[in-house]
Amino acid sequence: MARTTYRRCKYCEEWHDVANWPANHLDPAPQRSHLSAPRIDRDGLDDLWHPVDGKIYDSKSAFRKTTRASGGEEVGNEVQRDTRSMDTVTKDEVHRAAAMVSQGYKPGVHGTASTEGWS
Repeated sequence: MARTTYRRCKYCEEWHDVANWPANHLDPAPQRSHLSAPRIDRDGLDDLWHPVDGKIYDSKSAFRKTTRASGGEEVGNEVQRDTRSMDTVTKDEVHRAAAMVSQGYKPGVHGTASTEGWS
């Protein structure tokens, strides 16, 4: 015996059988271009000055070739990764800091705050 699977519809918020989903509750097909190749990456550039040789380039491939020949690296398309680390603070440390402020503690104007008296 086949098992029927139901899912909640995001349009009417009712439960529908997945195998017999209502046609008027389907996402519309994405818009497509009438062109055979809608995403063309052209080689042309608006005039761009290269800092290595001072020449003006109107071709991406020529600009990149000059960059590689000079030992440079093209950046900007790499995947960004967040490598920052966050200091962890406990609730006790927050309570101690709040108590110090309420007792009139003011950190120094220059440098970082001292941890003296936090014991």
